[in-house]
Amino acid sequence: NFRMRYTTQDKGASVEATGMVGVPTTVETDGPLPVLLWLHPTTGTNDACAPSRDPLAGPGQTSILSSLGYITVAPDFLGQIGFGEGSAEGTIHPYLVGQPTAVASLDAVRATLAWLAADPDLPDGDPDRIVLWGASQGGHACFMTERYQPYYAPELHIVAVAAAIPGSDLVDLATYGALHWSDTTKGLAAVLVAAQAWFGVGDLAAALTDDPPNNIASTAGAVMASDCGAGSIFSGIDSVEGVYSTAFQAAAAAGTLADFPDFGCFLRESST
Repeated sequence: NFRMRYTTQDKGASVEATGMVGVPTTVETDGPLPVLLWLHPTTGTNDACAPSRDPLAGPGQTSILSSLGYITVAPDFLGQIGFGEGSAEGTIHPYLVGQPTAVASLDAVRATLAWLAADPDLPDGDPDRIVLWGASQGGHACFMTERYQPYYAPELHIVAVAAAIPGSDLVDLATYGALHWSDTTKGLAAVLVAAQAWFGVGDLAAALTDDPPNNIASTAGAVMASDCGAGSIFSGIDSVEGVYSTAFQAAAAAGTLADFPDFGCFLRESST
């Protein structure tokens, strides 16, 4: 197992990202090995939540998967720096935002292939045999990575995608969450906060309530940037009225969230 720090880009600017790589060293092969890109489920939205920080789960996931004969690439999602210099203060991982997730994931594969090709003591990875596997948020990331690969990394060839319990249609999920108090209510609110931070447009108070005591629209971003669980955002709230604005709920009831200013676009762009 290896820890990897590599360069990717975020809206055209070079940024650093981290992850784990598992390399089979006892497999007899006369050619490059297949590459498995493992995309992890939700762990949080800041550096402290990066899977590579976990001394058990970090190497554990790559050890298990590489034992099957795959070179396993397990990136921390963008905005989750697992080691070394961290993200800028206040950074929120773009939770369920398709483009940055796909770009950083594909660059993790590229970095791994380049590193292995330069090391004569390790097997090469096969760019023509890439498998994507992920669960929950990672399942969504698989679909986004597959979508962007032909345009961003055409030199790679994805041969299979296994996505377990993915969030696929974010418009439908947000509609459900805005109308029915559930874990989806909280999760999609976090998506709206992260998407607004990444796209840099939109007024959170248009979609989320900013009423006391929690003032979600104005406080959720700071909590997500500092707390992996971020449960305090919804402390004491037990209804959708305590999370979403009246306008957002009305659009959900009318089935028009896809057209809700700014946020409808965010949800559409990251739906599969």
